Amino acid sequence: MAIVDEATIRVLHVDDEPDFAELAATLLKRENDQFDIETATSATDGLSLLEDDGFDCIISDYDMPGQNGIEFLEAVRADHSDLPFVLFTGKGSEEIASDAISAGVTDYLQKSGGTDQYTVLANRVQNAAEKFITEREAEQTRQRLQAITDNSADAIITIDTESTIQFANRAVVDLFGYAPDALSGESLTTIMPERFRETHLDSFDTYLETGEKTVNWSSIEFPGLHHDGHEVPLLISYSEFWHDGDRHFIGVLRDISERKAREAEMERMREQTEFALTVTKSLIWEADLETGAVQTVAGSFEQLFGIDAESTDSGAFPFFENVIQRTEFQTVIHPEDFPIVDRKFEAIVAGEAERLHLECRTHPDLGEIRWIAANAYRQSPNGDPRLVGIATNITAQKTDR
Repeated sequence: MAIVDEATIRVLHVDDEPDFAELAATLLKRENDQFDIETATSATDGLSLLEDDGFDCIISDYDMPGQNGIEFLEAVRADHSDLPFVLFTGKGSEEIASDAISAGVTDYLQKSGGTDQYTVLANRVQNAAEKFITEREAEQTRQRLQAITDNSADAIITIDTESTIQFANRAVVDLFGYAPDALSGESLTTIMPERFRETHLDSFDTYLETGEKTVNWSSIEFPGLHHDGHEVPLLISYSEFWHDGDRHFIGVLRDISERKAREAEMERMREQTEFALTVTKSLIWEADLETGAVQTVAGSFEQLFGIDAESTDSGAFPFFENVIQRTEFQTVIHPEDFPIVDRKFEAIVAGEAERLHLECRTHPDLGEIRWIAANAYRQSPNGDPRLVGIATNITAQKTDR
């Protein structure tokens, strides 16, 4: 097992002989330059240094005044149950080794003459520390993921290749009315309307066999089935992963009921607006005061002017393309009315007026002359000057006078 390149392994070496501890640190660093070794001359000092909880391994002598190595190990294990602890002692016996194992020592090495022992010690420290660091990082990752899943407002569900739910977070309670444990071991179709179950199982089997996806896994709108029988509109994203050699799938499911309700309300309002504009032969329009381009927002030029755009030469009358330039107004505005229309528009463009109101006739070349009333106001969203207004066919009112 290899640790990440250039990673530091922090080692605490406790020995009551300062000169020996210093020599050991020098020789260990020579064996492995990843070691960052701090020394202490007693178990008490060692426990004080451990309070920062930043070490990856402990090396300790056995025969020390105050607390011996076994007693030090027992004190360490009270707060650091997994921290690697290597007993490196000149006083070796089967009894000490047995006591060390019972107290939870990671490794046991007896001091000897020469420097070869430091090669062995360095290897044992590195192996123990790497395993500890890897497990610690895995646990930290697990805890972060657990915190995410526990606090996520979205439901998170994992399934196996049989479409059986392996995990569900707490959010399934609000979304589907099931406790997480109640869904574990159940088919994913449990939270799926019956009309979609067979299709899901068929497409899932197809993917497992061919790798061919029938939908976009990153964004699927799909109804879920609540425990009480009502359907819940969902936005779902799926991904695939392997764990312990087994293939799994994870889905994040978000309730989009509020969004769907807003969309339905907006569509209802749009339909009502279109109906009102059709009945009144009106349109809502918007003009870019920097480019002069005019376009419809709701309604249509056809219903305002009462002429079929498809039967009209759009080259001669670009108004019917729903985007025109101010200079082309003269093709749709009566020649006698165009000068006043142009002046009022010019005042708005120049910023000399904030509101536009006018009544004018349509160009005779368009056919039957109609009266049009327009009201608009200058706006500057995001600093862009625009003119937004409504135009209405008032021919009937003019004729009745």
